[in-house]
Amino acid sequence: MKIGYAMLYPYRGSIHNMIFLSKILEKQGHQNFFLKCNASVPYCYQRMIKGTSKLVECAKCFLGGVDTFKVNNVTSIDRRLRSDLDEGLKFEIIASSSYSLHRIETDEDCSSKEVLETQDKLKPLAEIAYANALKWIEDNNLELVFIFNGRLDMPRAILKACEFKGVPFITFEAAYPGVALEVNDDCRSLKSLHKIIGDFIDKPLKKSQAIFAAEIANQMLSKSNLVWRLYNTEPVPASWPVERAHKILIVPSSNHEFKGVEAWTPEWKHPLDGVEAVLNKMGVDFSNCVIRSHPNWSENIGVSLDGFKSERVYAEWASRNNAVIIPSDSKINTVDLIKEADIVIVQYGTAGIEAGLLGKKVIGLSPSWYSTSGFSSQIHSFSEIDNIAFLETHDSKDVARRALRFLYCFHRRFAQYADYIRPLSIYENKYNLDADASRILNAVECNGLAADDPSFAHDLVGEDEVVERFVSQDSEFFNKNRVVAPFDNFQKIERKHPFKWVDSFRSVLKGGDR
Repeated sequence: MKIGYAMLYPYRGSIHNMIFLSKILEKQGHQNFFLKCNASVPYCYQRMIKGTSKLVECAKCFLGGVDTFKVNNVTSIDRRLRSDLDEGLKFEIIASSSYSLHRIETDEDCSSKEVLETQDKLKPLAEIAYANALKWIEDNNLELVFIFNGRLDMPRAILKACEFKGVPFITFEAAYPGVALEVNDDCRSLKSLHKIIGDFIDKPLKKSQAIFAAEIANQMLSKSNLVWRLYNTEPVPASWPVERAHKILIVPSSNHEFKGVEAWTPEWKHPLDGVEAVLNKMGVDFSNCVIRSHPNWSENIGVSLDGFKSERVYAEWASRNNAVIIPSDSKINTVDLIKEADIVIVQYGTAGIEAGLLGKKVIGLSPSWYSTSGFSSQIHSFSEIDNIAFLETHDSKDVARRALRFLYCFHRRFAQYADYIRPLSIYENKYNLDADASRILNAVECNGLAADDPSFAHDLVGEDEVVERFVSQDSEFFNKNRVVAPFDNFQKIERKHPFKWVDSFRSVLKGGDR
């Protein structure tokens, strides 16, 4: 089989995962072809989110590019080759990037003058990347394509070209451990994840599996887990900021990545419509709410340089309703607020998982990674408002149990090759190249992924013990029973000799878009 690989933002650590996938497929006799940008577009997401020059950002992509590894068949995008695309397709390719660059919050923000100007700047990228993807697919008779992310502009153009040519594709992103894959959809897809969660939601974890999930949970709650963007890593202790009859914590998400994605879209025109509907159903005055603004809104990134568009929506609502809003640049520990809250209302952010792990009553107003995991009341429309009755049978220990099962599903069932990719940092992994690539081809044939670890316990004994220890925060138990994965037969994937320094240098830099 002839297989293509498009990692068009190679500053991300995921490029090593791509090389890993290419190596295990090559071992099974498949032929690999790679596509790189080569400074071919006037504007791109990476340049605009950092606010840096073409000289600076393109140099980073050159130094991190696929041809700094020992690979063959590398094609560079030619800026002279363009497709005359209709406006609808160009919009599909660049919309999500433009929303993220401006950190939009409402439908009105999506059509603002600033967003439309950014989309105009990105349209040449759409024409160039799409035309080159078509030619690359045709010239090499590609039968399968791996694409990093699939959401952002250039990767999105490759994805749309694959769809047009009828070539199956797999999008990939980092996971810790393993690699996150999805078949014939972008990185925001819930298709495989929700299928796997459904298959295992009622199956107990083995003791070792529950311990692994609890270790991830403890890292999340202490802000020491491995993720591309980690916010407020040195929080200050917090207590509930106001005396009220009820303690309702609202933790908004940043909507820009998922705007317009059907799988993530509730029927609420705006998340605060859902908040008001839920509070009215409970008979709780809006003044009982504390809103914790998303820390991302305070970061000086993107075209708009701040998240004012998002934060202002919640600040105005809080002012109208005598509620309390904690600004995005506050160092207050959100976990401390969750611990004190009676109810935590979220859209789809990790605060919902943290609240579940702490056994809280959680209300989700949007589909999410965890919305089918059984630890939260999911209310995505007025017609689902009666789902709030789920809270009447609230069992904090069962909520924590199901949150731990979700974490295991996410990190060891949905993530693939978890036993073959071991994280050292957000940029570096060690790999075991004995991994079997046949599961990838099976996933393409089935249009979905199977669980990386399909095993489970047949009783609750081991899981019960771990849940009890986790809820009581028995650190001594977890120190004694820590899961230590062996590194036998593992190796780093190295770049070619002149570029070996790149990964060492990259590892000292901060993650995320800053």
